[in-house]
Amino acid sequence: MKIKQITKKCKDGVIFIDKKLFKRNKARDRRAKRKHRTTDKQKEINSRIANRKILEMIHNNFEGGIFLTLTFAQLPDNLRKEIDNFLRRLKYRYNKCSCKLKYIAAVEFQECRPHLHIIINKNAVMDTMNKSELEDYIKRVWKNGDIINIRPLERHGYYKNLAEYLVKETAAAFNDNNSPFNCRCIHSQGLELPEAETMIIDGDYNTLLNVPDIEVIDGKEYELIWDSQYTGRNEFTGSYYVTYALKPIVKNRQRRREKAIKKRTFNRIRA
Repeated sequence: MKIKQITKKCKDGVIFIDKKLFKRNKARDRRAKRKHRTTDKQKEINSRIANRKILEMIHNNFEGGIFLTLTFAQLPDNLRKEIDNFLRRLKYRYNKCSCKLKYIAAVEFQECRPHLHIIINKNAVMDTMNKSELEDYIKRVWKNGDIINIRPLERHGYYKNLAEYLVKETAAAFNDNNSPFNCRCIHSQGLELPEAETMIIDGDYNTLLNVPDIEVIDGKEYELIWDSQYTGRNEFTGSYYVTYALKPIVKNRQRRREKAIKKRTFNRIRA
């Protein structure tokens, strides 16, 4: 049997790997027109695919960025217009610094005071600010209330929980008529998804499920991100697949790992 492996390398060092049992099928007929409503199972699959795409965008475009939660002091008459005006003011500030604004944004509006979740890159001015100065800077641009929360993106982090939190409400309400965007989230133009490298390798079902803790790619060691692994089965083709992510091993972390292994080995010998 063969395994089809797709490798996506992000600019911050994280690597996404998708593997599935590969079968050479006959050419498929053209997809028929939609006849039935989307099933709950398919909605779950669509949501997982959308979250994965957002996750790849974050890792490939926002190294050193920040995550903002901006709460409206009062319910605006036109929620979409207020958000567009904020993004316009923010773009103006970035253009003055000769920087390009990158963002991914989603808005929560149901059963709560409306607030905007947005991930942005830092411009040249923001790089020199501490947290309090950064809060004042964002408040002057926001102009819709003083309740804001700023969190820097963790270096060498994995942003799966952040991607899910970003769209936790819109995943269920983006088709709502009251939704300001009618989509899970909006993002700036020019955001790049990581390039995909495809290869066919020998293997079977057991090989597919055997995900190593450490892999060497292009001469560098990467470790498995423990909460990134997912195993599933395509209901239409019957093919099994595995997805997971890797991150570079930091040298200090590698030394601690080696010391822990030596210590466990020494304790076994003594026992």
